[in-house]
Amino acid sequence: MVRHDLKCSSAEFKAMVEGVLNFQLRLNDRDFKVGDELILHEINDDVSYTGDQFCCKVMYIIHGGNAFGGLLAGWCIMSVFGGFLMQGGRNAARPEATSTPKTEAPASQ
Repeated sequence: MVRHDLKCSSAEFKAMVEGVLNFQLRLNDRDFKVGDELILHEINDDVSYTGDQFCCKVMYIIHGGNAFGGLLAGWCIMSVFGGFLMQGGRNAARPEATSTPKTEAPASQ
């Protein structure tokens, strides 16, 4: 698992926090993988940081350049889940996404 710090526009940031937006379309210049954490840093229109951050986990990735077309090579769409909001250094959990899905089967005994 790798943590990626990424800029995020205010409109997209708010949609992520509200649970309306649950994916990220990104240039795959960081070799994103399922299980990675995205730390989204909210930026204003003038590209200044607001100090708010939203952390979420990559659950699925569609890579560009495949046989079906539609998404250029080098780009990806990442489905993301859960996370928490950091407002000026204070944690504020997103109510509808406080638990994380099980991504691995329990170990047999």
